[in-house]
Order: sequence, then structure tokens, then C-alpha cells
Amino acid sequence: MALLLGSIAVHAYMKFDRKEPMYQLFFALIVLTIVILLLEMLSVLLNSASYANFLVLHKLVDTAGFALAPLAPIVAALYVYKRTNRYIRLEISKILWLGAPAVGNAIVSIGSYQYNWIFRITSENLYLRGPLFFVSPVSIFSTIA
Repeated sequence: MALLLGSIAVHAYMKFDRKEPMYQLFFALIVLTIVILLLEMLSVLLNSASYANFLVLHKLVDTAGFALAPLAPIVAALYVYKRTNRYIRLEISKILWLGAPAVGNAIVSIGSYQYNWIFRITSENLYLRGPLFFVSPVSIFSTIA
């Protein structure tokens, strides 16, 4: 999927007007999705006792993945809005409301590195869900609702 999106990103970069805000949102959505996919692949790869030396990297990858996850639906919503309401400016208050769950999720995600809120990486380098795991899906669903 990351390779397919990469080819779409290259094509879009060459064909679209890069100054157009709609294109910038489309390109940001593709790049963000690729980054999230690569982080997820790396997280699955590192989730093994045989990679115990990479415990810090595993925590960083999961922290980044959880922190970035709600941004994809936000950018997608902004892209759809811009696509359907081309000449109507979006109010800053609506953008702030759209981003509030993502900010909360990012805070909890970053805190998870030290306090194991959303996830925990054991000393054997294995991923386990934390007690606040629900925060991430709720923040994602609340941005698209």
C-alpha cells in the first residue's frame, strides 16, 4: 500500500498545481498515510524478543504512530471540505474543534512513552495495550464524526 501511495504521490507531485491548497492537502494526506503505514510496519517488525536491543526505537515508533494516527482523518476532512466548498473559507474555530481530539491524543501518546498509558513495551520488547488505549480510537472517530 505504501508503494502504491508513493507512486500516486509522485504522479500528483508532477501533475498538480503545487500552489493550490487542495493539492497541498491531497499530497499531505498521501504522505501522512505513507508515514503511518511505515511506522506500523516497523512496529510489527520490532515486536519481537529477538529485537530487545531496539526497545527505545520500538517505543518511539509506537509513540509516533499513535500521535500521528488522528491527523489522517483531519487532513482528509479538510481536503473533502476544500473540494466541496472551493471558495468558502473554513472558520478557524472549526479547525480548532477538529484538531482538539488530536492534540489530546498526542499528549497521551507522548506520555505513553514513559507512563504506559496507551501502550506498553515490555522488557522483552513486546507490545501490550495500556489502560488508556481507547483514547486513540476515540480521538480518531471523534474527528470524523
